[in-house]
Formats: sequence, structure tokens, C-alpha cells
Amino acid sequence: QEWSKKLEKARKEAYAKEMEAKVEPSRFISGVPKGKSWVRIQTSDDIPLETVKNLAKELKISLKLQEENHVLLYGDKNQLKLFVKKMAEKLQAKKL
Repeated sequence: QEWSKKLEKARKEAYAKEMEAKVEPSRFISGVPKGKSWVRIQTSDDIPLETVKNLAKELKISLKLQEENHVLLYGDKNQLKLFVKKMAEKLQAKKL
């Protein structure tokens, strides 16, 4: 049981790091203010738009709706990282 807990913790940390890697501040995206970081995600049944909107509002992150269920989130880099971490935790909780 102890090993199972350790493996689960390691899996969650690896997933969170993978999600953080998707924050890409280096490419130019139209409509994002200069100096702001951004991340683009695709909403789905696992990641509903309403959940994304609520978490973005809570963390004071701006968002723009795009085509084909994509959402562009932009703002402070640390807030985006926190957003990704919280979304990863929500996804992990759903899968368990």
C-alpha cells in the first residue's frame, strides 16, 4: 500500500510537469499583450469550458475563446503555471 501511494504521487508529479511544459511564452500569438505568457488548451468532456472559465477568473487570468473548442489563456507566467497545476489535479481526481 505504501508503494502504491508513492507510485501514485510520482505519477501525479510527472503529469503536472508535463502540463507545465505546455506553457509556451516564446511564440507570438495575436491578441496577447507583450510580455504576457500564454497557454492554449482544448476543452472536452474531461476539461469543460465552464471549469476553465471559473479557474481562470479565480486566478485572474485572461482568456479568449477560439475555434474548435480551443481556449487561449494569458497572463502572469506563475499564475498560468498554477492554472496548469490545478487543472492537472482536477483531471487526476476525475480519473481516480
